[in-house]
Amino acid sequence: FSLKNSVVKNCTGPGLRLTASGGQNYPALVENNSISETGGDGIDLKVTNGSGLDIRICSNVLSFGSTNGIYVDTSGGSGTNLLTGIICDNSIFDYTSSGINLYTYNTNSISQLVLDNNSIHHVSTSLQAKYNRSSADSTLEISDNKLFTGLTGILVRTDYTSLAPKLVNNEIHDHSVDGIRTELGSSAS
Repeated sequence: FSLKNSVVKNCTGPGLRLTASGGQNYPALVENNSISETGGDGIDLKVTNGSGLDIRICSNVLSFGSTNGIYVDTSGGSGTNLLTGIICDNSIFDYTSSGINLYTYNTNSISQLVLDNNSIHHVSTSLQAKYNRSSADSTLEISDNKLFTGLTGILVRTDYTSLAPKLVNNEIHDHSVDGIRTELGSSAS
């Protein structure tokens, strides 16, 4: 799947909804788009039922949506779900929930992502990653992002202490609650 150089706006649901299902592996390129004024997520991705999705979501402008700028769910169905790729160089602002929200829930779900050089502001939580009970093979690198003006800059939660997210060279300021909040281990709430 490829979406490039497009304008998507005034939708009652997500600007882009993409579901990978059926046990296949798929590439997804979402690049140089403007997605705004959505009633749901700007970009909504789901990996389920033993499928794989290799993503490159880069150089997009996502603004004025009702939930998340980018929402990625790797959690459902049977089989091993695999999400790999990069989310980079995006400008995300004025969403009511998160700029980027990653959700990986089942022990059969693996998420291996890099979030690099995104600018996110005027959202509740800039970057949120909940890896509850995800596979211990999951990895997450958050680097060179500029996150400002909201409640929380980065929120990372995992039920596996073996998952050690790498946070490198991020600029985080003007959040009214936490700059960085991590909840690691099975006792995290």
